[in-house]
Formats: sequence, C-alpha cells, structure tokens
Amino acid sequence: MSGEAGYVSEMFVSYQGEGARVGEKHLFVRFAGCNLRCRYCDTPASLVRVPTCEISFPGGEEAAVPNPLSIADLAGIVARFFAEDPTIARLSLTGGEPMLQQRFIAWHLLLGRITK
Repeated sequence: MSGEAGYVSEMFVSYQGEGARVGEKHLFVRFAGCNLRCRYCDTPASLVRVPTCEISFPGGEEAAVPNPLSIADLAGIVARFFAEDPTIARLSLTGGEPMLQQRFIAWHLLLGRITK
C-alpha cells in the first residue's frame, strides 16, 4: 500500500481508560487490520480492513466514509473533531495494528497534518 492512503475502522471521542493519560478526553482513530491476533483483543471488528470508516462526531452527527482514506480526508476529519470539541486533549492512534500502516501515519506526521 502506498503511504498516501490508509484503512481506518472508526473515529470517535472518549476518555482514555488506561495508562498515563487515563481520564483525558481523546480523539480515537482506530485503524483497520491486524496481524497479531492477541487473545485479549477488545476490538475484534478492527482485525480486518473494512470498506468504510464509521465516524461519530462530537456534535452528534454520524458518518461513514469509504476506505482507504487519503491524507486530505483524514486531516479534514481530524480538524473537524477539534473544531467541534476544543476540549479534546489528545489524539490516540489505535487498532487493529496501526504499525501495519506506518507509512500512512508517518506521511501525515511529516506533513504536519495530524497535530493539535
């Protein structure tokens, strides 16, 4: 896969439930596809690439956008989340296994498109 598109299963805002940032409001970007198959996986729906990304915006609107997402698609969606809810503290890249799409993620970060 090119570094210019990626598969995301869902995007939503919630509070971090584990780790050093527990209790902080995060925008979760859940990538689709995983090769690990951990016994303790709590998101089995994200194990495979899916045809659409399900989005739950802070204002209550829900949308489904086709996969794979382009750099511009993801950047625009992330920007809308932060515009609708400026209290979001962090962006969390989760999975599936995000590192299977490391070129896509790195491409965005290098361009400075996914930052708060």
